[in-house]
Amino acid sequence: MEELIRTMEPPILLLEESEPSQYEFLAMISDLLDEDMLQQIAEADYGYEAEYCFSELKKIKEAKTIPSKIEFSLREVLELTRWTEPKTTKEHIMRAFSCSCLLILYPILAYPDDENATLATFVESVATFDSKYQKSAFQLVTWRILFDYAKSSRENEEEIFIYYPDTFFIYALLQLMILNQDSAARILTIAKWLVEDENSKRKEQYTVVNQTFLLGLTHDNLRHHTWVTITSQMLTRIEYITDRNVTEKLVEIANSILDTKETKQN
Repeated sequence: MEELIRTMEPPILLLEESEPSQYEFLAMISDLLDEDMLQQIAEADYGYEAEYCFSELKKIKEAKTIPSKIEFSLREVLELTRWTEPKTTKEHIMRAFSCSCLLILYPILAYPDDENATLATFVESVATFDSKYQKSAFQLVTWRILFDYAKSSRENEEEIFIYYPDTFFIYALLQLMILNQDSAARILTIAKWLVEDENSKRKEQYTVVNQTFLLGLTHDNLRHHTWVTITSQMLTRIEYITDRNVTEKLVEIANSILDTKETKQN
């Protein structure tokens, strides 16, 4: 039996008080999608099974929920849309919609190794939207963290090899809290959790790649440049925080990601 990886318990009360929601963001972003945008997503895999994918995407838009089972072709077009580089608001809407679907679907289907890429593109696109979408995105990530924690707790009782939480989810949560201009005290709680969890993973996780904070925990680095961009932007976004202890902690985190040889080469 593999040894279980022990990590810091998440601040459950803070997360539960944050109005976690599985479908609020999906409902809001679905209202922005038109049929042309759905068609573009459906045709992402060179048009393969586009008619089926369009039909299923339209059902998701109308129902504002995700079915418990989906075909590979639908998952594929969502994942391919995740990799786009939006230049327009419509493209950001399509990418954010696809990422939100994946964040809801992955616990049902299987946890992919590169989920940090989904989170990075999700946060990057959400940052271009109005504050109400940023709040609902925060609620979605909060829901996923609590969902994964509940699931891992049950598996822990059954002595199944697991590790929780995914450190990138904590970082995404931190970034969304800053976008929402959350309170300094709450942000500091999550920042401390992030640092302690990253340190715990670095000691015990066999996939550690290099010394770069957070990014060095995984070989799946295709969206590390996006995390670097988000981190750089954070230094401007935290200007509203007047508590020096909090800003210093956030700057320390940012610098530990940005001021390394590995990051500058990515």
